[in-house]
Amino acid sequence: MQGMVIEMGSNQFEAILDGSGNLTMKVVEGPNLDNVYSFIGQDTYSIGRKESNYISFSDDQHLSGIHSKVFRIKEDWFI
Repeated sequence: MQGMVIEMGSNQFEAILDGSGNLTMKVVEGPNLDNVYSFIGQDTYSIGRKESNYISFSDDQHLSGIHSKVFRIKEDWFI
């Protein structure tokens, strides 16, 4: 997933893995440009319009309530 660009809703994210296998996603295009989200300490995270998501874009009409989940299995991350 390293260096992969992922489009979700009105934003494009770049996926970045650090040396410990932790995931960071940086918005590289869209209304939330340069926002950075770190996925550390849990194995499952959700992204969508609902405020209860780890990453919430409540005003993005291109996302569903829970649009996607980012999860870790052993050393690998999946969306």
